[in-house]
Amino acid sequence: MKKYLTHKVLKSGNRVRITLVDSKDEKSYVDVSPKNLEKYLIKFKYGVDFQNGFTLNSLADKYLNSRWQLVLNRRKGSAEGIKTTTYDTEAGWIKHLRKIWGETNLNDISPLFILDVMIPFLKDFDNYKDITSAEKIYNVFQRIMNFGMEREIINYIKLPKFIKGRKTQQRVVRPTPTVEEVQKILTVVSPYYKVLLLTLATTGLRIGECLALQWSDIDFDKKTLTIKRSISGNELDVPKTENGFRTIPLADKLLKVLRNFKIDIYKYVDLAKPTDFIFPDNKGSFKNKSVARNNSVNFANKKLNMNFDFQSYRRFFRTNMEEIYDQLKINPLILDYRFGHASRTVAERHYIAKHLINSENESVNVLANKII
Repeated sequence: MKKYLTHKVLKSGNRVRITLVDSKDEKSYVDVSPKNLEKYLIKFKYGVDFQNGFTLNSLADKYLNSRWQLVLNRRKGSAEGIKTTTYDTEAGWIKHLRKIWGETNLNDISPLFILDVMIPFLKDFDNYKDITSAEKIYNVFQRIMNFGMEREIINYIKLPKFIKGRKTQQRVVRPTPTVEEVQKILTVVSPYYKVLLLTLATTGLRIGECLALQWSDIDFDKKTLTIKRSISGNELDVPKTENGFRTIPLADKLLKVLRNFKIDIYKYVDLAKPTDFIFPDNKGSFKNKSVARNNSVNFANKKLNMNFDFQSYRRFFRTNMEEIYDQLKINPLILDYRFGHASRTVAERHYIAKHLINSENESVNVLANKII
C-alpha cells in the first residue's frame, strides 16, 4: 500500500482537489465534493490508499499499531495500557483473519457479507472443528471494525452476532428484569443494597467496577462519574481493557441518592475508620462480591421468587438505553463507550456538538425517572 506523506487542498467552485505526495515524491490527485472533504482527510490521516481502496489488512495494521502503543504506555507505568501477552494473543487470532479475508476491500464488507459469507465459513466444521476458535476470530474482526467506525475511517454498519449453535455448551444467561421488577426488588433489599442495585441499573457498570468506586470518582458539579478501577478476584485492579477507563454522566436522581447515602453511611455500616469507598465493608475497604451478591440479588430472588444476577442489571441498562438513544437520536457508538466496549475517541468525536452532550445527559435522566 502506498504511504502518502503530505497533502494539499485546493478548492475550486463546487469541487475540491486533494494533491497527495508519496514517499517517492510522486504526486497523485483526488477530486471530492466539499461535504466529503473531512471524510477523505480523516482517511489520509490514517494512511488510506486512495487509489487502490482500503483492505481489512490495512485496517488491521492500524488497529495493531494502536494496541502496541497501549503496550508501550503500560511499560512506561501508565494505567491506560495493556499487557504484552494480551497484544500477542490478539495478534495471533488476527493472523487467522488475515489469511482468509485480509485482502477484502472494506467497502465490500456489509452485514449481508458477514451473514452470508464470513459466519458460515467460520461455523463450517470442515474449516474450524473448534467453534470457540472460530468465535474468537470473529471477535477480533468485530474489534477491528469497531476501531475503524469509532474513528470514522469507515462508515458505521451494525455487526451481526456470532451464535455458536448447539454443538457447544452455552453459558446460562439469566433473564433481564423489567422496570417494574427492578422497582419491586428495590423495595425488599436493605437501604445499603438498594443504592448499590440502583447504581448498577442506571449506569450499566460491571459489579467489579461498582464496588471499586470511590467518592473522589464522582464530580457532583459536572454530574459525572469516572471509572478508573475494578475488582479482579478479591483485589483492587485497573479495568481489564483501556476502554474500561471512561467518564459517564449520572442521573440527577441518582446523584441525590448518593449524596444522602454518603451522609448516612454510618447508619448502614459499622465502619472502623473513615473510607473513600462508596460501598465499603466494616473495615473501610471495598465490599466483597460474594457478600454483596448474597445480600442483594440472591436475597431478592428468594424473597420474590425471581432469578436475576448482577449481569441482569447491566443488560437491563443496555436494553432500556438502546430504546432511549433511538428516541433521542443519539449515535449508538456513544453507548458502546459508556458501556466500556469502545474507546474514548467515540465520545470525543460525537460530543463536539453541545446538543449531543445535553441529549446524552438527558438520556440517563429518562431511565432514572422510570425507576425512581
